[in-house]
Amino acid sequence: MLKEMGLDIPFIYDAQTLVTSAEQIAFWVKRGAIGAVAARELTLIELTEIQNQLDAPIEVQVYGPTCIHQSKRPLVTNYYHYAKLPESSDKERGLYLRDPKDAESQYPIYEDENGTHIFSTEDLSLMPYLDELYKNNLLTWKLDGVLLSGQPFVEIAALFVKAKEALEAGSFVPAAFDNQLKDLQPAARPLGTGFYLKNPDDVK
Repeated sequence: MLKEMGLDIPFIYDAQTLVTSAEQIAFWVKRGAIGAVAARELTLIELTEIQNQLDAPIEVQVYGPTCIHQSKRPLVTNYYHYAKLPESSDKERGLYLRDPKDAESQYPIYEDENGTHIFSTEDLSLMPYLDELYKNNLLTWKLDGVLLSGQPFVEIAALFVKAKEALEAGSFVPAAFDNQLKDLQPAARPLGTGFYLKNPDDVK
């Protein structure tokens, strides 16, 4: 599309859950992409293998909630209309879904102009494993603050900046930074590692 318009604009390839192979990313790098957003379901083993085959960086989420379902339909609003409930479905309302088999589960759900979004029950945190990312040349990190805006998220982002500076200086102490993150983390959102530590064969 950019070539057809005569525009020489570098771009980052982001196809959400579809970005799972080096060959796929390389295809788009040849067409002007300067990087790619890796699927959030990839493990450290897979991320490392992909990055080792590429000159362009791949983005890895290191903090925040993971979107586990997105629909363009207003699912919550449709339910409210059906149930005749005068409720709001936006993020500020603080709605959750619950697994009937797990009374403690809380899946944040809200609607906006892009549809309905459902998020994981915990926030991803790779703070204790940033040194592994760093030594495997996985240096492009994303922090997602969609459920935590304002000053609390700014402080968490600043902590990850300090962690990266410590890695570059050779003074990174995982436990110390992890404890600082836990102090900043909202009590209602536990921290987890998502797919990062899993065996790839267990995910497929």
